Amino acid sequence: MGTASEFALARGYADQHRYADAVRQLDALERKDMPPQDAADATLFKGICQLRLHQPDDARATFQGLPETSPGAPDAHWLLEEVSRFDELPFKKPWIAGTLSGLLPGAGQVYAGRPRDGAVAFTLNALLIWGAWESFDNNQNVTGALLCFLETGWYVGNIYNAVNSTHQYNRRLESAFFDRIQLRIAPPFRDEQTQREPCLSLHYAFSF
Repeated sequence: MGTASEFALARGYADQHRYADAVRQLDALERKDMPPQDAADATLFKGICQLRLHQPDDARATFQGLPETSPGAPDAHWLLEEVSRFDELPFKKPWIAGTLSGLLPGAGQVYAGRPRDGAVAFTLNALLIWGAWESFDNNQNVTGALLCFLETGWYVGNIYNAVNSTHQYNRRLESAFFDRIQLRIAPPFRDEQTQREPCLSLHYAFSF
């Protein structure tokens, strides 16, 4: 299998979000004797995949391992700065969102950056609880039981929504981060005979 084919295989894994498989493929590729530019491409792509796996320490070690004489050294330096930025991204923890909404409906949504959803969740839960309480207090037991049933479903849904909102927030944050990287660097997948124009950064039209 030629270098271009192995790069394409790694790209296929990355396109399917199988970044661990992409890293293993690039590990195998790095062990081959390749031209300096191809070796740099493999290392840069591997580090980006490790960052996708939320392994910033591994990504940092990968970028630092690129020799100063490598054609990819300027990009590696820039990516090292991006790893530090990745460490500082304000990711939200889904378990915290779920716990908050379990204690106070709507609180998890507020934590996930969706205060309007939090207000809706709090209001509807409060209305259902108040309605059930009033129904039992007025001996309308069937209505009270029905409202309790609806409240149970809404309460559980409120927790699920808070967790899901946190995942969505994190995905948006991560997507914006990697979109910025892709504007400058994307791994090359080309015919082995294609000649590369000299340039500081690699620009290819595909997503990873």
